[in-house]
Amino acid sequence: MGEAGAFLASAIDPNPAAQYSVGAGDELGKAVGATIRKGSGVLLDFFGGAKSAYKKGISIDPKAIDGFKGTVGEFAEQFAGSKVGQIVADNPQATFLSEATQLLEGGGTLTVRGTMSNKYFNSIVNGKADGLDGFKVIQSVTEVSGKGFSRTDGQPIQGKMFEIILERNR
Repeated sequence: MGEAGAFLASAIDPNPAAQYSVGAGDELGKAVGATIRKGSGVLLDFFGGAKSAYKKGISIDPKAIDGFKGTVGEFAEQFAGSKVGQIVADNPQATFLSEATQLLEGGGTLTVRGTMSNKYFNSIVNGKADGLDGFKVIQSVTEVSGKGFSRTDGQPIQGKMFEIILERNR
């Protein structure tokens, strides 16, 4: 099984002691895909780091320990056809709107947070990101607390944090 296909069952199992590494083709991987497809309230946490900070969140990140260890693109490829109602992208480090459109059900929300110096966040806020045509803004840019947010290197994010909430077109 490749690292990109690694999932830990604790992302969906309420028993944190249950730590099973599986791939998208394994039985548990199929169950994870089915859980996502059923719209069970799972939240995809793009760039979520080692472990999602969100309840029912599945971290999609090359550094994930608890979640999907791989890129957003790899996740979208392995779980094509799966749909969720909510995606969060905190401090995005790559383009991702195409994958968000593929994975988000019509009317689902995409919350993006970052600093204005983050080029991926900034391109969304300024309406220049590829893939924005699949979304409408339902909450314009709002300042949020930066407490608990960190850069890829683990250092706290400096400067003001903002968020924008988009809704996928139906």
